[in-house]
Amino acid sequence: MLQQLETQMEEGALLFEIVNAAFAHIVDVPRLYCGVLDFTSPHSSTAVMPQWLLEALGVASGDEIVLKQAFLPRATRVKLQPELPEFMDLPNPKALLEQQLSYSYCTLTMGQDIAIEVREQTPSLGASNESDSNVRYTIKVLECEPSDSVCLIETEVTLDLVPSDLPRRHVRNQPESDVVSVWLSIYT
Repeated sequence: MLQQLETQMEEGALLFEIVNAAFAHIVDVPRLYCGVLDFTSPHSSTAVMPQWLLEALGVASGDEIVLKQAFLPRATRVKLQPELPEFMDLPNPKALLEQQLSYSYCTLTMGQDIAIEVREQTPSLGASNESDSNVRYTIKVLECEPSDSVCLIETEVTLDLVPSDLPRRHVRNQPESDVVSVWLSIYT
């Protein structure tokens, strides 16, 4: 097993299936996949992961999860859809997604929602300078090829971006103040 892990690490694709332990025995429960950033943790039986992953699994800090080594095919094509139509108004949204995917995600699963943080400059009222704020966009994974779950590491991926089904809003997308991401040990 250790040799398999070393081989996967050399290829840059050490992946795990992750599921809420309360639902691990159910066959049809949604499963997500993650990669390992490093093997440091406050305790030997603890995995540190971003808040959005905890929410997607329906677990809270301290809950039990099940990790199982996974082997996913390298992605050849993914189809993504932003929740909000305003995402398509960003300068070069496809390039932004490609950059964020390569930086923040090593796997994608059909039906998964991913979060994309975008730094936006907003004019400051009564001041000559502008202020920066992060806006979080939710993107739905509509399709993955060649399977429903794929690895994004060291692969050439065709990215299809389809417009949102929702009507345009007339208010600016506001940054979420309660977004917490911990990128210490495990990420997807």
